[in-house]
Amino acid sequence: MTMKTFLQPKSLCLVLFVLALGSCKNSSEPASQPDLIPFQTGNRWAYLTTQTDGNGNTEPFGADSSTLGLSVRMANNDWYFYSIPGDNNPLVNLSLYRTTSSGCWAFNQGSNSGGLVFPYPAVAGSAYDVFLDSSMMSSGGPIIKVVGKVVSLGESVTSPAGTFSCLHYQLSGILITNDGRRVPQEPTEYYISPGVGIVKSIEQVGTTTDSVGNVIPSWNHRDRVLTSYTIN
Repeated sequence: MTMKTFLQPKSLCLVLFVLALGSCKNSSEPASQPDLIPFQTGNRWAYLTTQTDGNGNTEPFGADSSTLGLSVRMANNDWYFYSIPGDNNPLVNLSLYRTTSSGCWAFNQGSNSGGLVFPYPAVAGSAYDVFLDSSMMSSGGPIIKVVGKVVSLGESVTSPAGTFSCLHYQLSGILITNDGRRVPQEPTEYYISPGVGIVKSIEQVGTTTDSVGNVIPSWNHRDRVLTSYTIN
């Protein structure tokens, strides 16, 4: 486990990040290893999202894109504003990202939480803790724990942008309530091609019910696929 949690105060968060990122410089990996997600000013990714119901019916949901602007200097390292949209996506509130020789890191300035979200190099089948967010405890809210798993390596994924060899990650959120109950959330799958970035993600949405308990037809997963990209 490389990183568990970043909690208040801010100074503790920054110290932990400095220590973790500093240790990455001692990696024995070859210098030619591409960044898992290449964060650099001007890089751009465009995506198309479709949603599918339990009967296999699919329809467009929307399009989005992300272009990296100037980096933000934090703890003597460059971080980039980058977003991964979604309703149940456990990374939706993380806004600052950085890639090192140990993988992709993310940080949330608002809750002072973050960690290593996508380890790389990775070991198939390995599980890890991503981060723990306790910022809502003071108002009676739950603790949010996010855990990850490396499902497989070298999966072939085809999108409108091409066919890529990807690492398959799975991230899941767990809500820990004030009375100690642990409420698991639906997982999100990420397919990432080193040197390119996220090629595909699958967000599990699930079903809903109305006020009297009737099941409302809903979309049980949303697929977000890469349509084009520019890497500088």
